[in-house]
Amino acid sequence: MNSYELFNILQQYKSVMEFNRGCSESTLEEFQYKNGIRLPKSLVDLLKCFDGGELFIPGTVIYGTGINGGVSLKEANKREKRSMFNIPQSYLIFAKINYGDFLCIDLNGKNEVIQWDHELNEEFCKWDSLESWLSEIIDNSDK
Repeated sequence: MNSYELFNILQQYKSVMEFNRGCSESTLEEFQYKNGIRLPKSLVDLLKCFDGGELFIPGTVIYGTGINGGVSLKEANKREKRSMFNIPQSYLIFAKINYGDFLCIDLNGKNEVIQWDHELNEEFCKWDSLESWLSEIIDNSDK
């Protein structure tokens, strides 16, 4: 499934979600240009659906551009925050799980999603894509 299809499934559980309004293509292009980053297509597609928010409250907080409120991707990836962890530079922190672990997308290669254990300061688990991670979150929810 793609990001749009998964977002439509998430809409079924909107009583336990908090979604910011989605971003336009031009807003995302400007965000990427200003911050010198190229976001993976899967994350761009998700941010078009919702520009940050929280899944299955209390759950995972997804970071967005910050124009609709909340922590931005830029803020989450600031050097002073990242310096407390050994998260590789190619990993973009895009979310935080309610118990403190980070979710990252590896910007090198296949854009795998990595859960970074904040206590052990190491990779905990990995998914092939943003879509496969999101599918698992939906499948494992109490709904």
